[in-house]
Amino acid sequence: MGSTECLKESVQRTYDGLADRLDAACHVTASPDHSRRGCPPIDMLCASVSQHLHAVDEVLLPSLPVHHDAHDYRAAEHQMSIVLSHVKAHEFGSSYETGFAWSRVWDDVLEAMAALRREEETIVLRLGDLLGDDELHKVTEKMQRKEPREPTRPHPYLPHKGPGGQMARRVMRVVDGFWDTTEGRYVPVPEHPVRKPPGRVSQYFMGNPRFDPED
Repeated sequence: MGSTECLKESVQRTYDGLADRLDAACHVTASPDHSRRGCPPIDMLCASVSQHLHAVDEVLLPSLPVHHDAHDYRAAEHQMSIVLSHVKAHEFGSSYETGFAWSRVWDDVLEAMAALRREEETIVLRLGDLLGDDELHKVTEKMQRKEPREPTRPHPYLPHKGPGGQMARRVMRVVDGFWDTTEGRYVPVPEHPVRKPPGRVSQYFMGNPRFDPED
C-alpha cells in the first residue's frame, strides 16, 4: 500500500485549474443569439477538460487491475463529454441549442465536473491500496506529461479502452489539431523542453561551429 498524496495533489491542482477556467467561461457576456466563435475562455475550458479525460483513459484507468471496475467513472466521463459537446455547439450557434440559456449550460457543466471529480478521487484511493509509492509517483508524472498532448475534444462515442482507445486518441490528436486551427479555437499549448546547445562534436557534423569569445 502506497501514499496517494502525490497523485491526490495532482488531481486537486487539475480540478482547481478547471474550476478557474469554468469561472472565467461563465463570466463571458454576450447576447443570446451571439455565436461565440473563437471565445478563449470557453475554448480553453473545453480543451483542458477534454485533455484531462483522455489522460485519465490513457494513464490512470489502465493502472487499475482488470477486476477493479471503473463503471461509475466511465458513466461520469461520458456525461462530461456529452456536456462539453453541448457547450461547443452552444458556442458556435447551433440551432439545436437555441432553447437553452447559457446559465443552464454552465449548471450542467458544474454538475458533471463535480461528479467526475468525485469518481476520479475514488479511483485514486483504489490505486493507493494497490500500488506502492514508486508506482504512484510514476503514474502521477506520466499523467502530467501526457495530458498537455492529448486530444482537445471529448469524442464521447469513440473507443476509450484498450488498443482501440489508444489508436483513436492517436488519430484524434491529429484531427483535433487540424480543426482547432481551421476553426480558430484557443487551446492550451504544451511546453517543449529546453534543448541544450549543441556540443562541439554536434556542431562539427552540422557544419555550424560556434566559437566562444575567448577562443
